[in-house]
Parts: sequence; structure tokens; C-alpha cells
Amino acid sequence: MRNREDLRFITGKGNYVDDVHLSGTLHASFLRSPYPHAKIKNIDFSQALDLPGVLAVVTGKELADSLPPLPLFMQGPGVKRFTKYGLALDKVRCVGEPVAAVIAEDKYLADDALELIMVDYEPLDPLVDPREARQEKVNVLFEGWEDNVLSSQSWTGGDFEGALKNADKVVNVTVAMGRACGAAMEGRGVIADYEPRSNKLTVWVTSQTPHGTRKRLGMALGLGEDRIRVISPDVGGGFGIKGGLYIEQITCSYISMKLGRPVKWMESRRESISCSQHGRDQEHILEVAVKNDGQILGLKDQAIADVGSPLLMNLASVFMAARLVLGCYKIPNFLIEIAGVATNKGPLGPVRGNGKPEGAFVIERVIDEVSRTLGLDPAEVRLKNFIQPDEFPYDNGTGHTYDSGNYPGALRKLLDLSNYKMLKDEVEGLRREGKLVGLGMASYLDAGGFGPSHNLGMAGYERATIRVDPRGKVSILTGIHSHGQTLETTLSKICSDQLTIDIDDVSVLYGDTDIVPFGVGTFGSRSCAVGGSAVLLAAKQIKAKMLEIAAGMLKVSSEHIDLGKGKFYVKDDANQLITFREVADAAYNVAKLPTGVDLGLESTVYFDPPGLIYGSGSHLAMVEIDPNSGSIAIKKYFAVDDAGKVVNHTAVEGQIVGGVAHGVGNALLEEIVYSSDGQLLTSTFMDYLLPSAIEVPHMILNSIETPSPLNPLGVKGVGESGTIGAIPAIVNAAADALAPLGATVPQIPLTPERVWNAIRVAKKIGTN
Repeated sequence: MRNREDLRFITGKGNYVDDVHLSGTLHASFLRSPYPHAKIKNIDFSQALDLPGVLAVVTGKELADSLPPLPLFMQGPGVKRFTKYGLALDKVRCVGEPVAAVIAEDKYLADDALELIMVDYEPLDPLVDPREARQEKVNVLFEGWEDNVLSSQSWTGGDFEGALKNADKVVNVTVAMGRACGAAMEGRGVIADYEPRSNKLTVWVTSQTPHGTRKRLGMALGLGEDRIRVISPDVGGGFGIKGGLYIEQITCSYISMKLGRPVKWMESRRESISCSQHGRDQEHILEVAVKNDGQILGLKDQAIADVGSPLLMNLASVFMAARLVLGCYKIPNFLIEIAGVATNKGPLGPVRGNGKPEGAFVIERVIDEVSRTLGLDPAEVRLKNFIQPDEFPYDNGTGHTYDSGNYPGALRKLLDLSNYKMLKDEVEGLRREGKLVGLGMASYLDAGGFGPSHNLGMAGYERATIRVDPRGKVSILTGIHSHGQTLETTLSKICSDQLTIDIDDVSVLYGDTDIVPFGVGTFGSRSCAVGGSAVLLAAKQIKAKMLEIAAGMLKVSSEHIDLGKGKFYVKDDANQLITFREVADAAYNVAKLPTGVDLGLESTVYFDPPGLIYGSGSHLAMVEIDPNSGSIAIKKYFAVDDAGKVVNHTAVEGQIVGGVAHGVGNALLEEIVYSSDGQLLTSTFMDYLLPSAIEVPHMILNSIETPSPLNPLGVKGVGESGTIGAIPAIVNAAADALAPLGATVPQIPLTPERVWNAIRVAKKIGTN
């Protein structure tokens, strides 16, 4: 099935925020802190304001005098509170934090004016290491804090100390993930346009959640949601970094309200890397109690996450990672602790996976280290400990109840797909030739379909309205937003399949809060599972009403009418029929409507899922390491994924491929690096390395289907699955390649420098 969106994108006809041009638009540029930690003693912007064409300079003091403090959306118990405004007020807490905004007639003039602003900083000692930052005696980021632990949580199950006593061996594992960014092709952007006569603010913004942006922006500006219209047109990649509210959106909106003219800001790549929220950046220290046959009796995990300088929402990914450390496995005894520690780095938040890649990486590294310690095949250990298909729904003990799955089935299919036994023989043969090669596998969970509302503590539903006009053309209005997942094609297919009409007769409207008044948005693999389910239920209501109208027109009862290929016909006499268009026309014609049937063809459904859905799968990689450079090449890659019932096979395959590519970057290349004094060292793509077509392997893909019982489509999430499975599979393969040397690399990404140093250390130890 072709994707309907493809043509306009590949022919350059997409409509992005930067494509919006309003008469009289002003341009904003932000002065950003060069210090990771400093007091602001004074800001002198008089020279900038004197520059012809500069209309205003705004500082944190003005915003603090004019607006309420920023709304905080932190999740988790005992979260420390703090007060922030749209721009830094008395203190900067990371390199790149906005200190002032210049508004000018053009972008270049605004950039030039930044050079004329004089800021008197008093540098403070930066907090870069989260282990040091969590100590009580160090400087705290916010007044009133006793330490820099923003929040911590723990989960226990069974008796871990008892598991230690019954264990044949105790395996100690330490793993760490470096800090990464979303690196979307399109940076963030905003155009705010306030109309004083109507007291209405219209904001064009690169957002995955236009309705959430409207709500949070209203809270930040002190405006009712009825006074704000948010339009999010085409979005060139989201990956979680475009799901929240950012300071630039608030500031540009405030300035537009102040000056009565549109204000535009588009993010540079340097700003994107330094100031859009980062992901990953966790360290886990584990103790695992095992039997000699590979059974895992218990697990203890003490983890720390560097959440950087808190913005508005930081902790969702931190706690998700910890709660999914148990993965696909039955581990009856566990103790899991994680602390989110604030430092003078950029803010942490969800980045493709929202903690799920971190959790999968931890447990899959554990499984492989247990296998290596016991001398067992890693597939055997996984099969030994998997939750079985007949044990669902399964409560993992940390608040997650898995809906369905077949973890052994996916792994066995992967072993067949890859011809695992022959692969192992191939690796042994290459090792005899002196090559550093290895095999690695990973089995993962992908918790998605967010809500339900009662779990989120916020709206978790999705809304869909379906309208059929008198000509039989169908419109879907959805609160879901697309940023590359072929949303229009998938939702159109769900609707057209139900109504048995041509997919080209269906259009999808989204991304405008005046057209679609309520919705939640796209994040956490919820587009099809929640948004698509709402579309399906609305389409069923439309179908039921059209069957009733058709029955009246054909003079039979509705139970004797069926719908197929866009025609309503009498079941016992297919020659008695009327077309979809004729029924649609009758819905708007009182003379043709059966008695008791209301005019019009429109249905609105709110679908709030009863629980999360859990996609899953198993991935396998074969890698080769160059001992002279430390570089890693992925030679073969296989994946078997379970996304439940599949609606759009092309979209699912594309998202798996894209997710694996993202995982390759996280495993081998991508890392946000700060110096010991808090300076960002990777502010461009010259330093922050993304995978190219050379690094991304050819993939052999397959799937299984275990439908979810929690939504009417039976679908599960898939947009993040490739990343979740790829990271541990690739790292496990590299660890397998290094194992004969006795070399280990506990932190990812596995950059050539890290791998080369590990090989050198192992060889040095081996010769002593």
C-alpha cells in the first residue's frame, strides 16, 4: 500500500513552520549563557536597543514581572519544586540557557544585536558529575534544596537477600548510557501572532502535542485556552523532543502580545543540540543472583540518572527505565532504586523510547553477562527465564501489567530466520582467522499506547470525529499528530476498510486546535493504538447509521442489509442495492431519511485505553571490530518484532528500519559530551555523530502477531521498537567480539576511542 503523504514530501510540498509567512513578522534571537553555572548580576541591553530595526529586548526580569512562574509537569513522588520563568532571572544553570531575547525586523539584525548585550556574570562551580551533585555538601542548583536529587524512587518484590543465599553464583554488572539528543531533521520553531481586537493568540509550532501546547502555553501566559489557537503543520521528526513546552514558545508569544505583531524564531542546529531536551544518560550497578542452569533468582539495581538543569518535565524517562529493567523475564525477587540528579547540563527528557531503550539495554546486558559467566548460550538463558504466553496479563511488580506477548515464539523465529547455528559456526571460523567478530541478541518490551488517563495523571484519551458529506467523501478529525509515521495513510485505511470505500475518498485533518478542539497528541507509540482505535469506533457508528438509512431506502430491516465495496445491498438479493454516495446524500435530505433517523452523518468518539500495551521482539546482530582503530562494523542484522495486529505493513517496516538506525547511532556514535567544567563539546554534527547509510546495516525483518486485548484494533506500538531492540543487540555483539581478549566497555556509545582503549588495556593486562 502506497503512503499518501510521500508524494508531497518527496516533491518538496510539505508545509512546515518555517514555510509560514505572515505580513509584518518580527524575528527573535536568544542570547544564551556561555557559563554552565553563574549568577546574573546585571544585564545592559541599551546598545542593542539603540540599533535601528531592533524593537525590543526582553529579559527574565520583565517576564517575572509580567507572567506567572512556569507551570511544572514533573512526575514522581517527592519531586523537588523550583521556580523558573521564560528567561533566566537570577542565575543560569547550563550552557545555552536563554538569558535575553532580541526582537528585530529581520533574523540577521536580531543576531547582530545579541553581540551588543552586556551581561555581568559571577561564575559558580559547575556540577557535572551526578554522583558528586547528589552529595549534601555541594552547592545546590535551587535555593531551598538540601541536595540535588530532583526525585528518587524504589521498587521491591519478593526477597532479594533470600535469593542471594539460594544462588549458585552472583553476577555483578555495571552499564552506562551516554547522553544523546533527538537530532530531528527539522529543528524546533514557533511563530506567535496576537490579534489585539479579538484577544486571540495564534501560534504555529513544531509540536507533537498541539493541544498540550495550548494548555501549557495558556498556563504560562495566564490566558484561557479559548483565547489560544495552536497550529502544528508538518513536523520533520519528533522523537519526543517536540512533545513539551519550551521557553522560546512562551517568550515569542509574550512578545507578540506586547508588540501586536507576529514574532518568529527558528532553531539553529547548535541550539537544537544544546537546548532541546536530551535523553539516556543513566548508570546502573547491578547484582544478579543466578542458578547454574541460568535461572535468575533475583536482581538488585542501583541506578542514577543525570537529569541536567530541570526545565518543565524531566523524570518520565528516568522512572520508566527503572520500572522496565525486569524486561521480558520472570524475576521474582528484586530491589530497584533510581535517583534523578540535577546537574549543570542541558535538560533531560523523553527521546525516542522514553526510558524503554535504557531499561532494555540494562536487562539485556545482564542476560548476556550471566550467560557468559555460566558458559551458557544467551538464547538458552533467555528462553529459561521468559514470561510464557499463557501467563498474561502479567504483573511485573513495578506497576506494569503486560497485556499479551509471545517472547519465546519471537526468539525462536529469530533463531530460525538468522540460521543461528550456522552463524555461530561462521563466527568461530572467523575468530580462528584472527578477526574480532561477535554475535549479540536482545529481547525487548515496548510499553506504549499511553494513557490510560488514570495512570498518566493527565488526559490519556484520544478523540476522533468522522464526517461524511453528501457526496460520500469522508473526513477524519483527530487529535493525533504526524511527524513521519504515515498517520494519514494508516487512519484513512482503518476508516476506509470499515466503510468499504476507496482510501482516496478519505481525508485526515489534524494539528489545528480550532479544527480539532480536543486531543492529546503523538508520543509513546499511541497514534494507531489510541488514535486509530477512536477512528475505528467512530467509523463503526457511521456504518451503523448508514445501514439504518439504507434499510429504510430499500424497505427492509437493517439486519438484512450489508455493506461491501461501497454499496449497501440486501443480503438475500444482491441486486437490491444503493451506493455509499446515495446513502450519504440521503442523510442530509429529510425527504429521503427514514422516520426517526436524525439528519447528518457525523460521529465523535473518545477512546481511553484501559491499560498500556506492550510490543516486543528479538533482534540479533553480527559485528566485526577493527583492532587497529576500534571501529565497529555491523555485518548482519536480523529482527522479529511483535506489533500486535498490523494495519499498515509498509509503515511498520519503515518504523522498524528507522528505529534500528536510531539504535545504531545510540550504540556506536551519538553522545552529548560536556567537559569537566560544564562546557558542551559536541555542539555540531562535526562532533555529535549520526549514523549514515554506511553504518546502518541491511536488515532482514520478520514478525509475529499477538493482538492486544486492550484496544479494538489489537495493535501495539512500533515507532520506538527498533531503537529499543537495536541498542542492546549491537552492544552485546560487540561485547561478544571483545570477550576473547578479556576486554570490556561498560559505557555506550561504543566509540572507536573507547573500544580501542579497551583492547589496549586488555592486551597490556594479558602480557603482564
